[in-house]
Amino acid sequence: MTRYLVRHDRPAVAPGVCYGSTDLPPAVPPEETASLLRPSLPAHLPVYSSPLRRCAEVARALHPAAVLLEGLREVDYGEWEMRPWSTLEGVEQWARDPFGFRFPGGESVPAFLARVREAFAGIPNPAIVVTHGGVIRAALHEPGGRTLKEAFETPVPLASVVWL
Repeated sequence: MTRYLVRHDRPAVAPGVCYGSTDLPPAVPPEETASLLRPSLPAHLPVYSSPLRRCAEVARALHPAAVLLEGLREVDYGEWEMRPWSTLEGVEQWARDPFGFRFPGGESVPAFLARVREAFAGIPNPAIVVTHGGVIRAALHEPGGRTLKEAFETPVPLASVVWL
């Protein structure tokens, strides 16, 4: 069985800004993104989604009865949210210990991975999952998958489908 992991399209945010759990609207009309993705997705599968608008609106364009799951939200960067990456303190510390790091006032990477694992445990197989780059990379790491380093180095373009 297969899960089709869909990354949302470009959100309405300035380039170079750190965003994760911030609820940004999509910059591209959701129906346009859904039309782009449909040829890569099987019809008649259930659709699950992050509740953040940049995902949920695309998921509902793919299937009006899409199920929104909190566990599919992107990582919470805490105090870093909506600030330019160039102004953030602690990025070097994150680079030194990427999988043990806790974002200031936000989520730790291990907590994020556990949240994603729990969310995926409740999703049937096969299914379509509309979510975020970080969530997709976390899912690629699951047992039998890629190492954590390999998973988080995997390119996941906007408005793309990854098979799991």
